[in-house]
Amino acid sequence: MTPSAKVRGIQRLVGLLMLGGGSIIGMYSFTQVPPHDETARALSRLTREQQYHSKLYAEYERGGRILDDGADVETIVEHAEDTQHPRDLDQYLESLVCSTDLAVIVNVKSGTSNPTAGGGFLFTDYATSVRRIIRVPLSVKLSVGKELLVTRAGGEATVRGVHITARDRRFPTLLTGADYLLMGKYLTFTSALHTSDPRGTFRIAGERLTRLGSLQEDVESQLAGGMETDVVIPRIERIAARCR
Repeated sequence: MTPSAKVRGIQRLVGLLMLGGGSIIGMYSFTQVPPHDETARALSRLTREQQYHSKLYAEYERGGRILDDGADVETIVEHAEDTQHPRDLDQYLESLVCSTDLAVIVNVKSGTSNPTAGGGFLFTDYATSVRRIIRVPLSVKLSVGKELLVTRAGGEATVRGVHITARDRRFPTLLTGADYLLMGKYLTFTSALHTSDPRGTFRIAGERLTRLGSLQEDVESQLAGGMETDVVIPRIERIAARCR
């Protein structure tokens, strides 16, 4: 085989990925492409906010550089066994809402994916518009209609004609133009919402609210089936009002 034929040859690799102290198990496969320092180039173009967000995803680093490998990555998450199993919907929502800084309904305008700080995975920063505020820190000035940046694990990129994806099933891609109820940690440095809790993503379509991501609890399955928005949202607001 000639050198040029070797470059053109496709080699499929499959492996196991251990992340986060063994709490996350991932499978990855990639098609070999000629090595280029695309990761360093992409990282050098990050804004101050993107640089900060890129450091939030250390648990996803696998030792490689996804933009240089041309890798299609999907992580499969194994949750640690939880000793508390809320079966009541209000109990479940209270444990979720009261543990978050920010709970808002947003409309997604766009998303930009970039490599994580170590280059092993992708994350996406979404530009969103706030439609409704359910829970917000007293120190945060946020109003309906204001833009809110949302940062989230996973993303897509195209490098030298190779389409690269990185996925964590707990955090599905947010669709442009869609409405979501999102809950998570407020990042003061970048004035952004980090959806770090896999329970905190709900799609709103018409009059239905549906919990997205991997599901384990009976209550989560109930939410996955969809519930009436005009019933669930006021319920969540009442719970948020009594959170400390």
